[in-house]
Amino acid sequence: MLVPLIPKIQERRTSILAIAPNFTEAAKEIAASFFKQKTGHEVLSSFGASRRFHSQITQAAPLQ
Repeated sequence: MLVPLIPKIQERRTSILAIAPNFTEAAKEIAASFFKQKTGHEVLSSFGASRRFHSQITQAAPLQ
């Protein structure tokens, strides 16, 4: 489980995760566990093809 490795966050922050379709269920489980800890940190998930994410990241385009 990755959640205990995340340090406590003092201010509200938002992260966007790019998630390939084959990791959809695992990502949902991790996000649910993360939200239960009430860290004040918001995680937005963007599900899509790895190729699309690669193109967006290498061109510095925002994840949708």
